Amino acid sequence: MTKKTYLIITGGTAGNSYGDVINSNILFGSGGGGASSTFGAGGGALELDITQFLIVEGTIESNGKAGSGNTIGGGSGGYILVHTRDIEGSGNVRVAGGAGGTDTGAGGGGRIAVYYKYADYWFGSLDARGGAGSYGIGGAGTVYLKVRMGTWLGNVNKSFGIGYILDISQV
Repeated sequence: MTKKTYLIITGGTAGNSYGDVINSNILFGSGGGGASSTFGAGGGALELDITQFLIVEGTIESNGKAGSGNTIGGGSGGYILVHTRDIEGSGNVRVAGGAGGTDTGAGGGGRIAVYYKYADYWFGSLDARGGAGSYGIGGAGTVYLKVRMGTWLGNVNKSFGIGYILDISQV
């Protein structure tokens, strides 16, 4: 499978997404054309390896930053990788692309990959949309869900950790 990388060109069209939906290598979001740490930066990467429950009642996000003026395009969304037995809650997991500047393209959506066994109590959203911009919306990112059908082993004398996030800004 060929991997393609697209850069947002100043005054050009909106950014496209890149990477491979099944490949679980961690990829950071790319910055928009002319990006800085303040405008147009790409989203970061986050890997959550939760033994038992991930309960999301807030927002976990790795979004691209918005562009600025007519020289900085929006950054693409980042990457969130989750390995868990149970995913629960009604919160949001988001890797959206940043909005384009006045005359620049928006960033493409990032990538979410969730490997889980049970999602009976998951009522939340998984969002990998491209950003908005005067040159069009950035390309859609990917959301990959993989149900694990293997055996989960545990020691009955040990307790498992529970990942519980109410608000990512509190972490």
